[in-house]
Amino acid sequence: MNQVEVLNNLVDYIEEHLDSDIEIHKIEQLTACPYRIFQRMFSFIVGVPLMEYIRRRRLSESAYELLVLDNKVIDIALKYGYESADAFTVAFKKQHGISPFYAKQQNVELISYPRLSFTLEIKGGVAMNYRIVEKNEMNALGVFGSVENDIWGKVKGDGTLAELQKISGNESSLGLCFGYDDKGNNTYMVAVETDQSGYKDYKTYIVPSTSWIVFESRGAVIPTLGETWKRIYSEFMPSSNYKQDPDIPTIEKYFSNNSMANDYLVEIWLPILNK
Repeated sequence: MNQVEVLNNLVDYIEEHLDSDIEIHKIEQLTACPYRIFQRMFSFIVGVPLMEYIRRRRLSESAYELLVLDNKVIDIALKYGYESADAFTVAFKKQHGISPFYAKQQNVELISYPRLSFTLEIKGGVAMNYRIVEKNEMNALGVFGSVENDIWGKVKGDGTLAELQKISGNESSLGLCFGYDDKGNNTYMVAVETDQSGYKDYKTYIVPSTSWIVFESRGAVIPTLGETWKRIYSEFMPSSNYKQDPDIPTIEKYFSNNSMANDYLVEIWLPILNK
């Protein structure tokens, strides 16, 4: 079964369970991929996290039930997994811009997110350079947060990144991505590689000794880095014999602070299972 069939089978499963539990073990079974890795892969290929896609689809279906079937708000809320009408109203208003009670009126505009459908696209015409690296344990010193809450903006703005770089003795910095949990939260660490310790304001994470595939992303971080990640998960990995190690975070290595430069270099380190 190719990747297109796998993804479409997953979408079928999601559509059949919009009004019930969507189980992580079933996602892993359908995709033959650990959930933490698949969440990240899905996010880069589609452009939104898996749980956000599911949320949007549920709220799209709920709008249909309000307008066409004229179901009660509390019944729809419970059907799509919300604990109360109030919680459902907050989520509905965030997507549609109006409350579900107002949506029952005529001539109101709502937002629909259609179900995904994946098709075959011929790719691979552009070369992807990579190298395999065997690396011993690495000591990462830094702070934890999330990309969604702009951790990079925070550490740059409050001087944390500059202090970490001073400790390490160079301008390079690391972004460690530990993957998504079942609620769509992505644990992330901004760090530097250093043997220094004893800094109470910072956390230490020991990156295990392992094998890595290293890719280069060269250009302004936005949008170049995201495009590189998308190519890794949609082109390189499906056609290679390598398997990502789900127990080790992926790493983005930034070589300076001028992320808008046209020749800005980021290395993407993908941990792989030893054959």
